[in-house]
Amino acid sequence: LETIEKQNEFWLGLDQELARREALLRSDGFASIEQAERLGGLEERLLVVVDEVVAAIRSTPKAIDTLTRIATKGRSLGMHLLVTSQSLVGIPREVLINLRSRLALAGTDEVELLQLGCKEKMGKSSGQTKAAMLMHDGQTFRVIVPLGARRAPRTAA
Repeated sequence: LETIEKQNEFWLGLDQELARREALLRSDGFASIEQAERLGGLEERLLVVVDEVVAAIRSTPKAIDTLTRIATKGRSLGMHLLVTSQSLVGIPREVLINLRSRLALAGTDEVELLQLGCKEKMGKSSGQTKAAMLMHDGQTFRVIVPLGARRAPRTAA
């Protein structure tokens, strides 16, 4: 809902944070945030959450550039990316292949499951659960998600 200028300012700020972290690690002689943490570095990790990533990408060209940089370099700099989308259409391959963990809910197209790295069929959902697949570091895990909380039966007084 922000103006293009405000959106570009936001993405530019994330780009600048990437550059700052890279320069800081380099100046301290570290190759990654993991190495800095092992040797006493105090840089905090940052989680960038983008809901409906395709809409963000379409909003301004700066978004796609910044998201691609975070996806490809961010993890080693302590910047992590969590994105959501209802479809893979419009998500650049550079971003997609650098998402270490991917979760697909029931109803995901089989072609998109393959693009996410899932080589298995989705499990069945029931009236009380939702099937999902988690792909992480080349492995696939079946997940069953409960739908809502069950209420305790009422007793008459």
